[in-house]
Amino acid sequence: MIELKRLSKYYVDHESVTRALDRVDLVFRRGEFVVVTGASGSGKSTLLNVISGLDDYEEGEMLIEGSETSHYSREDFERHRRQNIGFIFQDYNIVDAYTTYENVEAALLFSGADASDRRGRIKRIIERVGLEDQMHQKTSELSGGEKQRVAIARALAKDAPIIIADEPTGNLDKDSGENILSLLKELSEDKLVLLVSHSADIARTHATRHVRLFDGRVIEDRAFSEAGIEKPIRQEHEETLSFSLWVKIALKNLKAMPRRTLFTGLIALGIVVAFSFVYGAYVEQTHAGTTSFHPHFSNPAANRVVVTRDGGAFDETAMESLEAMEGVRAVIPYDTILDERLHILADTRQAFHRTVYFQHAAALESGALDVGRPPEKAEEIIIRGDVRVGETVEVPMSHTSLFVDREVLDALEFEIVGVIEADSVSAVYFHDDFFDTSAARFRALFTHSDMQFALGDITRDFTPRSYVADEDVETGTVHVNAGNLESPGVHETMTLLFQPRGSDAILEESFTISEQFEDEDINAMFKIHPDDLYGLFDDVPSRQAALVVRDGYDAARVMDGLPEEYLAVYPAEYESGTDAMAQVVFSLFLGGVSIGLLGAVYFIAFIALRNAMQSRVKDFIVFRSLGARRKDLYRIISAELLFIMAAALVIVFAGMHLNSMLDGPFPDYIRYYTPLNYLFMVVALLALSLLLSRRFNVRIFSRSVARAFKEAGDET
Repeated sequence: MIELKRLSKYYVDHESVTRALDRVDLVFRRGEFVVVTGASGSGKSTLLNVISGLDDYEEGEMLIEGSETSHYSREDFERHRRQNIGFIFQDYNIVDAYTTYENVEAALLFSGADASDRRGRIKRIIERVGLEDQMHQKTSELSGGEKQRVAIARALAKDAPIIIADEPTGNLDKDSGENILSLLKELSEDKLVLLVSHSADIARTHATRHVRLFDGRVIEDRAFSEAGIEKPIRQEHEETLSFSLWVKIALKNLKAMPRRTLFTGLIALGIVVAFSFVYGAYVEQTHAGTTSFHPHFSNPAANRVVVTRDGGAFDETAMESLEAMEGVRAVIPYDTILDERLHILADTRQAFHRTVYFQHAAALESGALDVGRPPEKAEEIIIRGDVRVGETVEVPMSHTSLFVDREVLDALEFEIVGVIEADSVSAVYFHDDFFDTSAARFRALFTHSDMQFALGDITRDFTPRSYVADEDVETGTVHVNAGNLESPGVHETMTLLFQPRGSDAILEESFTISEQFEDEDINAMFKIHPDDLYGLFDDVPSRQAALVVRDGYDAARVMDGLPEEYLAVYPAEYESGTDAMAQVVFSLFLGGVSIGLLGAVYFIAFIALRNAMQSRVKDFIVFRSLGARRKDLYRIISAELLFIMAAALVIVFAGMHLNSMLDGPFPDYIRYYTPLNYLFMVVALLALSLLLSRRFNVRIFSRSVARAFKEAGDET
C-alpha cells in the first residue's frame, strides 16, 4: 500500500513559487488500475514522479507499507524505483543508441534480475508488444509508436509491483493503444498500475478507479469496482552489479555509440600525446645535461665518452667489444682528435673555422642533415656553413697551418656530401674509415707527444711550428734549415725522436738530408714529406678511445655497462660549483614549467572530455530512472573512460616505440623511460579518467531525476 497524507510539492524558480501538488490525500493498493486525469499543469505527472521517487516533496508524508519516506535520501528512492517501479514515459526515455533488446535488458540488469532466465524473458516480452522484428534494431531508427512499445516492454520485463505510465498510448494508433491498455488491465490483477491520461474514456472503459486533479488538488476520486489485494507493494531484494556486469555495460555503451566513442578516443589520444610530450621533455632534461666548459677537454660534446684501459693500450679485441656495446654508435681509437680544431680552405678561399672540431658521422641525429647524405667513405665529409654539396675542400692536418703562396702544403682533400645549417657544437663530420687513417692518427697524437730531432751531436726540440710539409720532398728524406745548425751536410742522417703520450717508450726514425736551406727567423725548421710525417705514428697503439653515443642518457648506460678494467669520463657532465647551482635552479624552473604545462593539459582534458560526455547525460538519467545506483553508474562511466584512455596509452606508447625504432621525426623520449616513468604516465592519466568520471557522476546525481530529465530536454 502507498498512502499520501496532506502531501505538497513546490517548484521554485528565480521569480516565483509554484505549488504542483496541494495537500493531496490518496491511498493506492496492488490490484488497482488507477487512471489519473486532469488538464495540463494540474499535477498529474508530478504525482507519479513523487510516488516513484523521481521527484521529492516538501510537505506532508508518503508512506510505503506504513513506513514514512520523508527521511528518504535519493539513494533510498533509487532503491525504491529499482525494486518496485516500472516506468512507461510519455517521452519514451529510452537509450536511442541501444537496440530494442538492449533497452529492455537494461531494466533487468539494474534491478538485479537473474541472468539465467533473462534472455528468454526479454524475448517473450518483446514479442508480447509486437516488436519481435525490431528486436535487434537500434531504437533511434524506430517510429514514435514503436519507441513507446519499447518503453512498455521495458516496464513489463522488470516485473515490478508498480507500473507507472505517463500517456502510454499517446503515440500509438487506436488498435495498438487498445492492446496496451488491455495488457495493463491484465497486469493490474497483481500489480498497482498508475496511468496518466487526458482521456476520461480510458478511465471508464479500463480502469478500476479514476482520480482527477485540478490545480494540484484531488477533485475526484472515484472507484468503478472493488479492487485491491492484500499483497505488499514493497519488495526487498538488493543486488549489486558485479564486476563483470558493469564492465559488460561499459563495453556495450562503447560499442553502441561508435561515433561518440571515436570522438572521445580522439580527445583522449590528444591528451595522452600532449602529456607524453610535456612529461617526456622533462624526463629527457633530467637525463641529458651538457656543459660548455671542461678543464681538460676542449670539446665536451654530449655524444663523447672518453675511455682508457687501466693505462694499457687497446687491442683489436678490446675495440670490437666496445663497438658491440648497446648504446655505442662508433668507436674512435684516438680520442684526442676530437679536441683538435679544423682550419678549412674551400675553393682556394681562406675560410677559417677556428672553433670547428673533428666529429664522427655517427654522432649525427636522424634528420639533422639539411642537404645531402651521410658520408660513405673516408674522403667524404658533412660540414656546417655556406658551402655546397659536391664542393671539394682542403683540410690541413697540421695543428697550425702554414701557407706558402696561399697554398696549404699538408692538406687532404674531401668532398662535401652533406650540409648542416645549425649545430650546437661546430664540427666537421667524417666517415668511420677516416679515423683509421695515418693522417687522423697523426692529428690526434702529434701535439700530445714529446718530439725532438738529432743531427750528430745536435738535439733540438721539434715543436708544432717547426716544420712545413712539402710534397716536393721525396719520402725518406728531409730538407734541413742550415741557418740554425752547424753546417749539416747533404746525405747525412737526421734522427727524429718522439715519445707518444702515455708511453714510456721513445721511438725514433732516421731520414737522409737531401737539401739544405737557410731561414734565420725560424729555429730548427726542416721540411718532410707528409706521408713520412703521418707514418711516424702508424705503430703507436691507442691508449685513449672515444665512444660515440647519442646523448647523456646513453652515455650513463654505456659507462655503467663497461667492464671494471675500463675507466670512463663523460666531459659533458662536468660541473663546477657555479654550474651545479645553476643546474639546480634550472631543474626547479623546468619542474615548475612542467607542472604548469601538465596542469594546463589536465584543464584542457577536463573541458574536452566533459563536453564529450555531455551528450551522454540523458542516457545516464534513463539509467537512474531504472534505479541504477550512484556507485554502479560511477563504475560504468569510469570503465568507459578507462578503456578509452588505456587504448590511447597503448597507441601512443606503440607510436613512441615505433618512432624510436625507425629513428622518426619526433623527439625520441621513450628511450629515457624506465618502468617507473611508464607507471607514472599510466597512473596519472587513468587517475584523470577516474576524477572526470566522479565529477560527471556528481553532476548526474546533483538533482532529481524529473528535474534532470527536464534540463536535458531543455538543452536538446
